[in-house]
Amino acid sequence: MISLSNVSFRYGDRTPWALKDITLQAVNSLVILGPSGAGKSTLLRLIGGYLVPGEGSLTVDGEPPSRHPLAVREWIGYVPQENDLPRELTLREFLRELTLIDARGGTAEAIVGEIVERLNLEGATERRLKHFSGGMKRRALLASALIRPCRLLRLDEPTAGLDPDEQATILTTIHSLSESCQVVMTTQILQDALALPAKTILLKAGRMAIETSVPELAEAARGRVFAVQGSEELEPSQLWMPTAEGDRVRVLSESPSSRWSELSPTIEDGYLWLLREGGARRES
Repeated sequence: MISLSNVSFRYGDRTPWALKDITLQAVNSLVILGPSGAGKSTLLRLIGGYLVPGEGSLTVDGEPPSRHPLAVREWIGYVPQENDLPRELTLREFLRELTLIDARGGTAEAIVGEIVERLNLEGATERRLKHFSGGMKRRALLASALIRPCRLLRLDEPTAGLDPDEQATILTTIHSLSESCQVVMTTQILQDALALPAKTILLKAGRMAIETSVPELAEAARGRVFAVQGSEELEPSQLWMPTAEGDRVRVLSESPSSRWSELSPTIEDGYLWLLREGGARRES
């Protein structure tokens, strides 16, 4: 179980707080939403023991992960945003090297074979990593994270920059992995979050705006979403988006006109409303 109590962190005594007063518990998987700079990657690094809270307490299975970081990394996997792979190696060579580094060379072939089969990479084992597509590189990184028996898998923006087909493949893989280990995933893409039946938090400027589930995000914008004729003049502060009907726009507002038609909110509406207006934290 991941447990945080009033956790705060900053990168230096004179810098602003990257995270402030984060309190949550996650027994199963966890999705961390938020825009760039909200503190998502920082929280992921704290959970992995790479950073130590400046204030508050953080435990994973009852122990602070930063107390014994090398031991923790025996069972916590990590997939970063960057596709930083040894370009000249084949996938098989890359994974085999990792097993040797982990002193498991005697069973390297069996381990590599099991992982590539699990991630549907059998046909790519002899290809050099420099020739992999973005989605294939992400799956190679997933494979590297599973070299050791993984009880907790941390994923930082796993589908960023991928095309829709590659996104779907990665999300299907993540959903499958979540059935055997706890997954903590950061993302700015709401459809990614739907891949995990997980507790969801939204970070805004280092603070937790809401604790909920992705499907329930829509409720944050209930009564605040309206269809408006595109010719109508709107306030500069009102957030609006085009709709499928070319003569109308979708508006998020707390001060609707009597001429506007209320719409059912989507998860995107709730996300945008909370980022723009804040909102009280709610327990799921």
